Amino acid sequence: MMHRSFVSVRETALFIAGDSGGPDTKSELEIGDWILQKLSHVKYTWPQPFNLNLVSHYSRSDGFKVCVESALNLPWCAFPMGICTLCPPAAVYQGPPWLAHDRPNFIQCLVLNSSYSAPQWADGYMSFHQRVYHKYMTAIIHLYAVSVVPIEASEHMHDSNDNQKIEFSLKLGQQCWTAVPTFTHGYCNTGRYQLPLFTGTPSQKVLSALRNGKCKHVLKGLLHNNEVQLLSGASVFVRVADGRRHQELEQPAAKDAQRSFLHFLKAEDPLKLTSTPPLHQLIPESLRSQSEVFSRQLATQFKQVVHQDLGYQSLNREALKPMGPVSDGLLFKV
Repeated sequence: MMHRSFVSVRETALFIAGDSGGPDTKSELEIGDWILQKLSHVKYTWPQPFNLNLVSHYSRSDGFKVCVESALNLPWCAFPMGICTLCPPAAVYQGPPWLAHDRPNFIQCLVLNSSYSAPQWADGYMSFHQRVYHKYMTAIIHLYAVSVVPIEASEHMHDSNDNQKIEFSLKLGQQCWTAVPTFTHGYCNTGRYQLPLFTGTPSQKVLSALRNGKCKHVLKGLLHNNEVQLLSGASVFVRVADGRRHQELEQPAAKDAQRSFLHFLKAEDPLKLTSTPPLHQLIPESLRSQSEVFSRQLATQFKQVVHQDLGYQSLNREALKPMGPVSDGLLFKV
């Protein structure tokens, strides 16, 4: 904290005031009166909430982290898995040669005892180090409905580690996505959020709008213009944390999640959860006795299918190495 740059009380007051009716002429007297008004205790009132995110500026060397915890009211009778990527650059949606600039982080470690309408994931935090600050940067969470089709295999099939191997193929079905802003005024948006989900995949027009405007207002405009559609009643719980503060949010607590996105976009806040069977019942009966092996292979094959779907299979190993600064000045580690 001692290495932070000096910020005066005047700068801080004007920053906090923003568009909320702060001093007009910005004179010493008016700033002093405004501070006194805001800090004076009024009887029978509670103090305004204090945003702990505005304590220390984002540090590129520490980066930030994103964790996708769980979802509510997904309409799919399938294994919900997904990817998380940042916009900008949203490289996974740009095709070659942009694919080589960034690779998706996978949401794949399903808690098989959770239901398929309210799945939970145990992947934990995905770390984004050395990401150059961009005031409109968002984390895109993209979920897939994954169906499993068993394949008749030979009686004694083993993998390279001499573990019993089971065979099945995957089919990617319906998809949905959402976005959460990672920064505010140079600070990381550390917090737990309940976010509405949108049907399909984010289009190039949507990604371009998110690169150039505030996430909430962009999504509201797109929704108003019918360019995105809400997945009715469905939402996802996501944690965003400064790389130095992620331990503050280690324990999931859905009741503490910020619901401002739901209210702002007038999305349904699901008070009632649709009850569905646990995910392990979706495992083909012939494979249920090997649920742990199945879970590992499901994650492996999901990566392969998504890489193929996005076009990563066409890139050679050399092209997937870190490439340094990209055209918009952002440096990424692959």
